[in-house]
Amino acid sequence: MNIRIYDYQDYKKFVLDLLSSQPKRGRGQFARIAEIAQTHKATISQVFRGDKHLSSEQAVRVARFLGLRPKQIRYFVLLTDYGRAGSEDLRLLYKDQLEEEREQNRELSTRLTQERALSGEERAIFYSSWIYSAIRVLSSIPGFQTRDQIARRLNVPREIVGRALEFLLQSRLCIETAPGQIAPGPQNTFLESKSPLISRHHGNWRVKAMERHPLLRAEEELCYTAPVSLSSGDVKKIREILAQAIEQSDALVAPSQCERIFCLNIDWFEVS
Repeated sequence: MNIRIYDYQDYKKFVLDLLSSQPKRGRGQFARIAEIAQTHKATISQVFRGDKHLSSEQAVRVARFLGLRPKQIRYFVLLTDYGRAGSEDLRLLYKDQLEEEREQNRELSTRLTQERALSGEERAIFYSSWIYSAIRVLSSIPGFQTRDQIARRLNVPREIVGRALEFLLQSRLCIETAPGQIAPGPQNTFLESKSPLISRHHGNWRVKAMERHPLLRAEEELCYTAPVSLSSGDVKKIREILAQAIEQSDALVAPSQCERIFCLNIDWFEVS
């Protein structure tokens, strides 16, 4: 989901859409925004779900927390000014300024396409190792949001975690919520089924699965391997069963509290 701030005239809708596009649909982010804005969580809820507004000072802090760039921060603050405007004349003034900002962005877009998309080089780095996606997902869980905590949890040297974090922060796949404290960022990445990187991505996590096999806990984990022969019609039926299982799992994961990190691998293919 490519969310561009210049497509919005309501800063509240922009923030809500942006949070919804993040892992766990942004669960827990209101608390972080309240901390950044130096106010109560209830007040932030009244802002984004009611008729209260951020101050200009709060808007700057929140925009930085969301990973916006300097020009985007200026547009975000203008949106909050527009939302707070108490007269029609003032709203028209801010509306004109917002249109000027959008027009300038349209001119830049001829040189910078898909502002929020990862570059080919960034995608190649992110999918080169399981550790990048593992760190990003792990940073959504309280207690695993510093370099040392992540290194201990993943059993990876601090230096390697540090280099991975540097990339994740630069690409905005993670953001720094406080000195040394990270969380998933607003940037997203997605691989199409025909991407040349897809086999590397699947391979990285299947290697991790094989490493885990000797340590599986039967009450929580599952590994199943069964070469079989069957009819062509039943091949499609089993594929549909697995697809439905994935959909049901995804429906559980989206609203689930961030407490532990698991990986789901399903292999169902014809042996040739």
